[in-house]
Order: sequence, then structure tokens, then C-alpha cells
Amino acid sequence: MIELAHFAHFLSFSIGLVAIYISVSLYKTLQLKAIKTYTAILLGINLIIFIHILEAFFKTIISDVFYDLWFRPVFWYLIFPLAVIRLFIGNRFLFFIYQLKNKKIPSWINNLFIGFLIVYILWIIIPFSDSSEIIHLNTYSITFIHFILFFSFVFGSFIQIRNTIKNEIIKKKWIKAVGWFFLFYAFILFLLRLINFPVHRMHEDIQMLGLGILALIFNLTNTLFLKKVFKTNLNIEEKNSRQVFFEKYKITNREQEIILLICEGKTNKEIAEKLFITPVTVRDHLSSIYRKVNVNNRTRLAGMFKQ
Repeated sequence: MIELAHFAHFLSFSIGLVAIYISVSLYKTLQLKAIKTYTAILLGINLIIFIHILEAFFKTIISDVFYDLWFRPVFWYLIFPLAVIRLFIGNRFLFFIYQLKNKKIPSWINNLFIGFLIVYILWIIIPFSDSSEIIHLNTYSITFIHFILFFSFVFGSFIQIRNTIKNEIIKKKWIKAVGWFFLFYAFILFLLRLINFPVHRMHEDIQMLGLGILALIFNLTNTLFLKKVFKTNLNIEEKNSRQVFFEKYKITNREQEIILLICEGKTNKEIAEKLFITPVTVRDHLSSIYRKVNVNNRTRLAGMFKQ
């Protein structure tokens, strides 16, 4: 069983390296911050998978008695730094959500990360009790905090952001599917972690095999579908020239949306319905745009933008 678990983790890690390569290539092509953040998430998850590979490898090649004496304590204490990595993954995923929406990342996200980190460090160093139950609780707690970050905010936002994404190089139809996949991944991982706490209900080799299969599904899914989320065939020169225009005239995100819709020939009423704002608000934004680019009507604005 442990040999099979080792193979599953090794295969998932190999595919994970491919997923990381794809993510890095996408970032070099599109220069999208959300992709850079997602690459950090992939690196963190695959680092944890690599530790599982080492754990399964040593279980395979040495006796149980020798492993329990020399190696089990090492992997036991690795739980603490890996806990910090899990917190970091949760933090980056919150970043990923806001970057997909093209919104400014609020300061409370980093404050939440630092707060959880301080609480966990205090939880480790303060000797509440010498009982093994408390020690187990300390080491497992951060894993659960990682999933709390996912469930409490990330998925609630992720599943509903399909209609609020403002970046033109993201395929909106794939975003909801990605959100549901992460929901599945986090729930099964949470279940596999919880099943042996506080008492062993499953042999740890079977648990490790389950983690390996789940990691394999995660990395395989990323390898197959990561490119589908982003429009890699976008004309990069055109995208860059648009960005230069927006930056030159200090066009806000909402104003960018309005300009693009005007270029599509939309009326004020259609723009208002598309963006879920009032026609009065559209007119106010248009007045601001006209003032910034020094034109006095939408025809000249569209012509100037396309040029």
C-alpha cells in the first residue's frame, strides 16, 4: 500500500512541475498578476506533495521500527513549517480572487494572515499542557485554518465572480468550473485530514494513498485546464497599446469597461444594463472620460481609442 502511495505522490509531483511550467509560461506571455499569484499557490501545494514523497519513500525502504525511531519525529515536526505554507496558500488564494476581479487587494487579507500566524506561533510555544491531545491539536489546527480561509471567503466569492471579472484575457465561462473544482479539492483534503483526528480511524498508509490520488487529480486538472482559463491567443500588441492608452489618460477600471462597450456600439442604456448601473452614472463616467481625453462625443472617443 505504501509503495502505491509513493508512486501516486511521485506521479502527481511530476505532473505538478508541468503545471508550474505552464503557469510560468502563461505569466511570461500575458503578464497577469493573477497568474503569478496562482503560480505561488502551485509551488506551495507541490512543496507539500514533495514532503509526502519523502515520507512515503522512507517508509518504503526502511523497517517500521527504524522509521518510528528516527524518521517519524522529523516528519512530525515538519508539520509546523508546512502549516505556515498552508496559511500562505490560503493568503495567496485570497489575492488571486481580487486580482481576477482587477480590484485593489484590501489590507485586511495580509492582516488576517499575520494574525493567524501570530496566534499559531503562540499556540506552539505556550505550554498549555503536556498531554498528547493538546500537541496533536496544535499541529492539526493550522491545517484546518487553511480550509477555513477557503470555505469562509474564497469559495463564496469565487463561485460568484464570473460576472464581475473585468479582465479581458480571462475566459469567464471557465471561472465557475475552477471554483467548484477547488471546492471539491479542499473538501476531500479536509476529510482525509480529519478522518484520523483525534483517533486513528484509517491506516495512515491508506490515508497517504488517498492524499496522493487527490494530489494527482489536482495537478492533472491544472495541467489540462489551466490554459483554458486564459485567452492565450490574444493579440498582445493590441493589449499593450490599450494599456498604454488607459495609463496615459488615467482611465479607471469602470471607465475602461465603458470605453470598450462604446467601441462595440452600445448605447448608454445598454451599457447601464450590462454593468448593472444607472444611465445617469454612465453619463457621469462619460463626462469624466471626455474631460480626460479631451473629446466631446462618443464617436470621437471611439475613433481615438481604436487609433
